[in-house]
Amino acid sequence: MKKLSKSCIQTREVLNDFSSDVKPRVIYVRYYDHLLFRNIRKEDLTLPIRETVGWLIWEDENAIWILWDRSCKKLPHERIQDRISGILILKSCIIEMKEVELFV
Repeated sequence: MKKLSKSCIQTREVLNDFSSDVKPRVIYVRYYDHLLFRNIRKEDLTLPIRETVGWLIWEDENAIWILWDRSCKKLPHERIQDRISGILILKSCIIEMKEVELFV
């Protein structure tokens, strides 16, 4: 997978400029999740595997940031879209990552 350069894509720019030609790629990721456990037998512990789909908005040598939800265009009451929802995944936990083709 091609790494995004920090100069190529900036989270705030992409989120706030709906006419921008710079569009984050949609990706699918399978990854090992962290597990908080309490009062459990060690034999019952398993390594959870999760999956997610979203826009890859940032990447560095340690992690990727995936956005799950965003507006298609700026809403009338929004001055700036500074609240986002997504997930940060450590690269060492990634099992599989691939770009998703959208039919738009």
